Amino acid sequence: MKRNRMEMIFAIGLALIVLICIIKTQIHHYEINKKANAAYEEVMFLEPVEGLHNRHLQEIEKTSPYLLKARHYPTPTTTTKSKTMIGDNGELKPIPTTTTTTVRPTAVKTTTRLKTETLAPIVSETTKPVEQTSGNYLYNIKNANPNYQGSVVKVADRDNLERLVSAEFGTSYEGSVMVAQAIRDSMQECGVYDPIYIKQKYGYTVSLNRAPTANAKKAVAYVFDQGGSGVQHSVYVFYASNICKSSWHETQKFLIQIGHVRFFARR
Repeated sequence: MKRNRMEMIFAIGLALIVLICIIKTQIHHYEINKKANAAYEEVMFLEPVEGLHNRHLQEIEKTSPYLLKARHYPTPTTTTKSKTMIGDNGELKPIPTTTTTTVRPTAVKTTTRLKTETLAPIVSETTKPVEQTSGNYLYNIKNANPNYQGSVVKVADRDNLERLVSAEFGTSYEGSVMVAQAIRDSMQECGVYDPIYIKQKYGYTVSLNRAPTANAKKAVAYVFDQGGSGVQHSVYVFYASNICKSSWHETQKFLIQIGHVRFFARR
């Protein structure tokens, strides 16, 4: 009798331990999914999203990769249909083949003045600049502001400035110039020339842990040291259209698209 009672107590204790382990596992998975969903919503709706390729986004992709399906390109597919017809002499003749192909966008390699190979941005045909200017503007745009003039701005925290530009669009020199111009215009708007303050005030969510790219350093020198600009118009907000569709951004004044990133001025 005593032995049976001990066996029953042992069985109940073992069952409780298993139940506790199951509950802890479920809570752990719930917290991971909750964190991933919250981070995904933050990424989707805050303004600057080009710099999503950081540790934070990689963590989201590991925990909930299904949340970022919009970032994946379609797989190239080819469909071929062939038919035949009877000719005048009774022979079978092939009808011209109809082929439908979906091609993944490709990037073109180019060499910068610093002899560093980078991927050149893909510019949408509908928003492609008319030509490059010979002055202090990379691109001519149809809605340029003749009263806008770029200016030289000295920033003490140069390292974090370059890191911020690099984290947002460091893979492209032209994209880095547009981001640097947006930061400079924001600094002049609020009167604070601190990149950390600008990052917090204007909602830049990227990490500054990585060293800046050569493109970012060159762009910061062009915009802040030489007074150059990407376009002759103030720039304040931008977002990556391949990640999400932002109806709020589209209500602003569209200026130019470089790759998948669309840049705007305020209305």
